[in-house]
Amino acid sequence: MLSLRCDQKPDRKEYDDGVVDHFYDRSVLVLYRKEDKTKILLSIKGIDWGFKELESASNRFTAHARKAAFTVLWELQESAKQNHQSKAACEIGNTLQVFPFQAIQPGISGLIERTSKLQQCYNIIKTIVSSAGTNATAEWGDALRNSALSS
Repeated sequence: MLSLRCDQKPDRKEYDDGVVDHFYDRSVLVLYRKEDKTKILLSIKGIDWGFKELESASNRFTAHARKAAFTVLWELQESAKQNHQSKAACEIGNTLQVFPFQAIQPGISGLIERTSKLQQCYNIIKTIVSSAGTNATAEWGDALRNSALSS
């Protein structure tokens, strides 16, 4: 794990739309188990790397190619699941224009409980609370956030 002391200055800064990004060009030693190699490389190099690895494999699947295939498919499945949940949040936001808030409140709570990523939960809650207006009380929003944290 890379730790930066307070006195270390960034190697470069980039300014964009009022946001300052600090970049530290450092070397990092990553220790991992052999069985985690494919998953780590996929998270660093991206899904395109996984597809290139599969394409470069011969007709016979090696153990490495099998792991790469499994990891790529798993990542695609997770990505599709999160995309589906984002669409669900948009649909709920649109549903509020048709149905009363109280009628869809249980479905919203269920969606938050089924969503695995915390940031995704917060994005859904933010969409719903902003679309619901005064119908969504602060207490209800806090209860959803607590539910997201506990799941």
